[in-house]
Amino acid sequence: MKYLCVVFFDEKKLCAMSDHESQAMIDESVAYDESLRASGHRVVATTLELLHAATTVRVRGGVRSVTHGPCAETNGQIGGLILLDARDLNDAIRLASGIPSIRLGGVEVRPIQEPSHRRPSMLRTTGNAIARGPLVLVAVLLAVSGVTGPIQAQDRYPSMAPIEQYRMGRDAEIALARTAAPPSISRDADVLVLGQKNYETAVKGKNGFVCLVGRAFTGPLTNKEYWNPKNRSPMCYNAPAARTVLPVLLKETEMAFAGFSKAQIVDGIKTAVDKKELGAPESGAMCYMLSKEAYLTDRGDHNMAHVMFELPRIDAAAWGADQADSPIFAVSFDPAPMTEFNVPMGQWSDGTDVIAHAP
Repeated sequence: MKYLCVVFFDEKKLCAMSDHESQAMIDESVAYDESLRASGHRVVATTLELLHAATTVRVRGGVRSVTHGPCAETNGQIGGLILLDARDLNDAIRLASGIPSIRLGGVEVRPIQEPSHRRPSMLRTTGNAIARGPLVLVAVLLAVSGVTGPIQAQDRYPSMAPIEQYRMGRDAEIALARTAAPPSISRDADVLVLGQKNYETAVKGKNGFVCLVGRAFTGPLTNKEYWNPKNRSPMCYNAPAARTVLPVLLKETEMAFAGFSKAQIVDGIKTAVDKKELGAPESGAMCYMLSKEAYLTDRGDHNMAHVMFELPRIDAAAWGADQADSPIFAVSFDPAPMTEFNVPMGQWSDGTDVIAHAP
């Protein structure tokens, strides 16, 4: 049977932890998550942002209202969801008891209702059950989409790792960079590799495209894995993006290699924008990210074939992005005046179907 574990904790206790205590909790959670996966008990697991990021949506009389904050004020906050495959309730309780963050609050264990067992009377229930009911739907949707990841109390990568962990062999980096786009594009593109202080040109092309392997610190400054040394993100900019988007990436890299903190990099980008050293993307700016070999994140399958369209700062709604039924999602590059729209693709750069590559 499948059981949903709703992980509750006290955010005050979480924020009061030292960096050492927090990292120890993260490491323990990652290890337990992996043990659940290896044993076949974990169907899906995901972490929620802290309470400040919550938004509540209500519809009454056909009118939608949106408020900042949680749906209900409680002593404990929902920090994560784990969908388990257990023998019975006792087995699910045993597994839930091993979740490390249970020590900061508790875990609610609830069986997933099979579709064949649903009945209209289930809708006529208490307000408390209705308030928590959507959590089951969230977990099921996550299971279907395949979004998984360990429970994380805070950022797993609070600072930059030793620089050598971000490097790779020059020939291997050139080859990986070329996998970002179809060969008809990448074979005639400039190729950049990570040098001692920044990216440098390793191969001079002739079609205006620029391919490189991005690292986590070359992406949006809001990324919680900003210093993840495992990140390898092959990308290939067209000429307009190479002229106006690539400079932001190079500025971030320069400051990262100079030992700047993330906060200092944010200030550095803002200063460069104010001085007009960096600006909005040029019309037509886009980027390919179709490498089958990419490692974009610790979450899920670690990768996604997609194409990015870079625009001057704009509301995501203008593209219909970030909607529950929209395949497009938007990323802000603040303080750079840029919004990036990511569009998933069905094929990798080598022409194979994405679905055929999925595990």
